Amino acid sequence: MVSEIIGEMLKLAIAVTLVSVLSMAVYGNMPDERVPYVEIEITNVTSSSADITHVGGDPVHSIYVTILVSNASGTYPEIKLNDGNSVWKMNRTSGSWENDTYMEYWKFGDTLHLNTSLTNITEISVVHPRAVLATAEVRPVW
Repeated sequence: MVSEIIGEMLKLAIAVTLVSVLSMAVYGNMPDERVPYVEIEITNVTSSSADITHVGGDPVHSIYVTILVSNASGTYPEIKLNDGNSVWKMNRTSGSWENDTYMEYWKFGDTLHLNTSLTNITEISVVHPRAVLATAEVRPVW
């Protein structure tokens, strides 16, 4: 009688242990948050500025997005999307550029004007911590 109870308790303990180990293994194999998919168009490139438009895909939280600009000499320090000195957002209603120091999300239809002190831009990259969203080799005509 006592040995039957001990046997049942051992079976229960083994079952609980196996379920917990199996659930930890399954949980450990779940994918991380996916990389946002964004289509970007870079236009109006001049010697030291460009317009970057979000033309499709997921909205991206702007605190995670940085813009890297480089020329033949090297790379300019990274520019955060909320940098009011270098990045201006187009107002969709008026069409004018606004110095928006806080933009929570960069979403479909938003156009940003990038202005740098770096001249002769050769490459612009839009980077998220999980991936490079877009890289464009720039061949401006001036």
